[in-house]
Amino acid sequence: MDILLYPLFVLGCMVLFFCCFRFFQESPFWGTAWVFFLIIALAYDNLVLLCGRWIGFGETLEMLSMIRYLLHVLLIPTLTFVSLDFLRRTGARWVESVAIKILFNLYTFIVTIIGVFHDFLWVHMEAISINGIDRYIISESPFSISMLFAFVPMIFTSVVVWKRMQWSILFFGCLFVSLLGAIAFFAEYYALGSFTELIFMSVLVLTEYRFKQEDFTSNLFEA
Repeated sequence: MDILLYPLFVLGCMVLFFCCFRFFQESPFWGTAWVFFLIIALAYDNLVLLCGRWIGFGETLEMLSMIRYLLHVLLIPTLTFVSLDFLRRTGARWVESVAIKILFNLYTFIVTIIGVFHDFLWVHMEAISINGIDRYIISESPFSISMLFAFVPMIFTSVVVWKRMQWSILFFGCLFVSLLGAIAFFAEYYALGSFTELIFMSVLVLTEYRFKQEDFTSNLFEA
């Protein structure tokens, strides 16, 4: 039953939280902060799903679920900022152009607006109980438009990072997560979707660690 998996998901989020908290304190880059906030949102997401069985269907669980979806539509588009930050830290000069910065910011804004309407305002919440988990889902469109569009810049970034940093984990992590996400969607297996999100956050934290090592080496040589 999925009720046995979500405590592990919450534990995984806690591990990532403490790893990323250290990076968050030491890093001057905005991308690190957004990864940190995304992990907090994922921890909240899994905690609500874990506790749904004991809270029970009603206004409380529905409100907590609405907050889940609100965090999704507001924070998932910030993956674009994470992508831009990773690109900047590869040392690619074209990333520093004003046009690129405007493009990424405009893209984030558009994805956020689309997500707010498609994944939050124009939806109806439906109560379901599956594999021991009581939850509210979006009945009209369970597929997140925000996640789809926010993931596109990350795939592009993963190619650049692999080429310039010889770091292939981000690229293959994105491919693996895409495959698992597609399976979870078409099989309607929500626990696999939660596991996919945890894997993706782990890949981002590993990539952040890789850049942290590169930043340390660069500063060492400069000193």
